[in-house]
Amino acid sequence: MTGPVRAYLLHYAPDNASLVVRLALEELRQPCRTALVDRATRQQDRATHRALNPAGPIPVPETPDGPIFETAAILLWLSERPGAPEAVPAFAAATRARVAAEAEGLGHAIFTRPSHACPPEGSAT
Repeated sequence: MTGPVRAYLLHYAPDNASLVVRLALEELRQPCRTALVDRATRQQDRATHRALNPAGPIPVPETPDGPIFETAAILLWLSERPGAPEAVPAFAAATRARVAAEAEGLGHAIFTRPSHACPPEGSAT
């Protein structure tokens, strides 16, 4: 016998990527409570929010696995939860491909830009 289902706590802001996460939680019939992150007072920059997401962006759901951030990662994580509808695996595969493409692009951006931190061997420092 399993225990009661713990509701996710979604830290959100209106007019943000939070909406798609809220819709996914609803579609997956996952219990959810919400906590407004007030961008007008820059709550996303406060230590309490940065403890959840060091980079600061919203949304951030608190899950049994800990806080998760970056919308694509949140949606992918949700799609892999037990009981996700059968339509979700196709979504998960597409999301996985998108995340991989973005990660590869980020890797190229990081490793192909000139860096002054590690000058080429033999150059003046």
